Formats: sequence, structure tokens, C-alpha cells
Amino acid sequence: MSQTADVETLRNQHLLLVDDTVLDSDVDVLLSNVLPRLAADGGTRKLSRYSTLTGPLEITESAAEQAQIPSVFAAAYALSTPREREPEAPPEWFVHSEGIEKLFPAGLPMREEERGVDLLIALARRLHAAVRIADDAEPGGHERIIVPDPDAHPEITVYSQYWITSDLLLPLIEEVIPEGQVVDTSADVPEDQELDGYSLDIDLGEGRGLIELGVMVETALPTIVERFADGPQTAYSIRWHADDEDDSSRQHRRMRNTAGSIIGDLAAAVVDATGGTAVDRDGFLLADHQLEG
Repeated sequence: MSQTADVETLRNQHLLLVDDTVLDSDVDVLLSNVLPRLAADGGTRKLSRYSTLTGPLEITESAAEQAQIPSVFAAAYALSTPREREPEAPPEWFVHSEGIEKLFPAGLPMREEERGVDLLIALARRLHAAVRIADDAEPGGHERIIVPDPDAHPEITVYSQYWITSDLLLPLIEEVIPEGQVVDTSADVPEDQELDGYSLDIDLGEGRGLIELGVMVETALPTIVERFADGPQTAYSIRWHADDEDDSSRQHRRMRNTAGSIIGDLAAAVVDATGGTAVDRDGFLLADHQLEG
């Protein structure tokens, strides 16, 4: 690493924190998925007119201690972005999946800053990394680290130029989940009515939840898909719906991991059948080997 992070940067900028298994090229590849016109000057990437991401910045032991960064993280990517916050504290009913409301108690990030923080969280989720929120979000606060769980919400979408009817998808599902009970919503649509979407709901059994494979034509595409698509695409969205919403239980996590593996296998089968492109919930490309459950 050619640059070392100073304590002021570590404290005053939002950070993507990575361990020594994450390569600089890993970060750049993911950024190119969502920012097709990404420009870089040395270690600084221009995310937008007003925001940059600089790194990797080596984190010394002393700097990590002063900035309260866990020692497992070897480097940081620092987000320089305008501070744009809501004028009031987050409402009590607002709950973010990563607990952002606790880290910005005086006002949630908005516009440019919100987009930047969301990008850092998405990168951290994919890279099994973390995000450190800048000190100014909560002066004097201590809890600044977000560690997104990459397995928390199993979901993959396959985009293809080809529309496959439910009767052709059913054999694929039966091969991947022979014990699953499938409900085809298109079966309820009259033959003379044009079908613009349908879903195949796969019951995994008591306590295991349901996997939904939704099919519809999409015109709003993820950046990496839009780059190569010629017009609208058929989206095959595969996600898990838990029977038990208590995601803190060991049984829930076990069922979630099983569902995640099945979703990967289903997505691989759909990619093979349609010649499509698979992306995760954040719009990052998934290679074939990343789909294998």
C-alpha cells in the first residue's frame, strides 16, 4: 500500500473498512458495476461531481486505536462527500436494515451523502467488510461500525431477453428442489388475458419458509445489465420469505442459509436456461461460480 491513513481522515470521513483478503481490484470491479463512467486518479475515484472515494489507505495500529477501528481491518477507503442531513431526528418508527438511525441520531443522511453511505454499505455487504460512520454524525458517540450481514436477505435476480413460461420453469425448480410444493400464479389467469408477470411460489416445508420466483418484464435495469441490454429485459427475481421473522434465532439463520443455497442453485439454472445475467440485491454482478449453493 502506498498511502497511510491519518487519524483525522479516519475520524472525519465515512469509511469502507477491509481486511487483508480484499484486493483493490475487488473494490474497483464492484464500483464499475454500478458506476459505468467511474474515473480514477491514482487511488482517488470520482464517484460523482461532488464525491470521491480514496484508498486503499493503510491503517496503522496507533491510528486504529485512536479512531476506534477494530484491529482486524487492514485498510480503509475514505468517502469525501458533502454533508447533507435531515433537519430533524429520525422518527421512532423508522428502522433501517443496518441501523443507520442509531448512527445518525440528529438527522439521517440525504441526497449525495445518503447515496455515498448506501454505496459503502453495499460494498461492505458484498466484500464481507464493514463501514465506519464519521464522528460528526454523532459527536461523542461510540458505536460507529456497521457490519452488514451478506446472508441476511437471500435474493438474486436474473435478467434475460427471453421470457420463459411457467411450464418450462417448473422442471428446473423440481430438479433443484424435488421436495418443494409449487404454486403457479399464472394458472389463475384466463387464457385470453395477456400475462405481464407471474410467480412460482415454492413451499420448502413447515418452518422453512417460501421461495418466490417472480417473473416480469423490467425497463428499469441495474447499471451493469443496462450497459449490455438491448431494450427491456425479463427479470427472474428469486427471494426467500421466512416463516419466522425473528432473525436472531439460530433456527432462522440455519433456514436462511439453506434457502440462500437453494436460491443460488435456482438462479444458476435460470441463467443456464435463459442465457441471462445474475445480480445481487445491490446490483452487483454474480459470476457462475458465485451462484453455486
